[in-house]
Amino acid sequence: MNGYRGQASIPAMKKQKRPRKKSRRLLALIFCFFVILLAVLFFRSSFSQITSIEVTGNRWLSHEQILAQSGITVGESYFMLNEQKLRDNLTQRKEIENVKTEKSFPGKLVIHVEEHDAVAYEGSPDGELTILLANGAWISAADRVQLDKPLLTGWEDQTEGKKKLARVLAEIPPRQLMDISEIRPLPATSSYEDKILLYTRSQFEVVTTIDYLKDKIDVLEGIIEELRKQGTRTGEITLLEAIIHRPFPGDEQQDDSPTTLQAEELE
Repeated sequence: MNGYRGQASIPAMKKQKRPRKKSRRLLALIFCFFVILLAVLFFRSSFSQITSIEVTGNRWLSHEQILAQSGITVGESYFMLNEQKLRDNLTQRKEIENVKTEKSFPGKLVIHVEEHDAVAYEGSPDGELTILLANGAWISAADRVQLDKPLLTGWEDQTEGKKKLARVLAEIPPRQLMDISEIRPLPATSSYEDKILLYTRSQFEVVTTIDYLKDKIDVLEGIIEELRKQGTRTGEITLLEAIIHRPFPGDEQQDDSPTTLQAEELE
């Protein structure tokens, strides 16, 4: 009997694939978990908070007043800070013209404040001295008076003329205002609605207008210097279309007739 000597074929076992996808997903989940955990810990730590606030450029407002107006406090989120809102809050104050912010990690915020310049002082009816700013607003002088600006007298509060004068004074170099001690409004005329009277520390009175002041102030120093060379120490100077000097009434040392001066010779 012929026996079957061949070996029976046994199917080869397939190699089992390693669960790579599952292990990768698990590692990804673990990684994400730690990233989220670290992010939570970071944003809850002092590294993500404002730890110091510095204010620069302020003269009229204190550090505390600026912080209160800004709405920002130490401990708030460093990364979620709304800098535009901070600037908008601060520029609502009449003293502030412009604001810039600067952040440096970790946690430092610097607020650079640009305030309106002082252009004059003014006495209130109750005797309090106030500061007129370049934008026409005024603030309490407190102990910040240096007597280096003209004093406004006789002006009504919140008049357009005073605001207009403030803008003009802001455009005049401080050196040219040093001799002016006082500025008063004069009654309006058909030709000039904004006439003003300037008192100078050099003992002259100057009649001009707010509109003329910016251009005519350039020659005022030369006029006074020329008059002194001629021996004239006082009098009224008119700075309008023509430049005229008149002695004060009763001044026996000077001729009573007015003198017309040429601006070209004084510049």
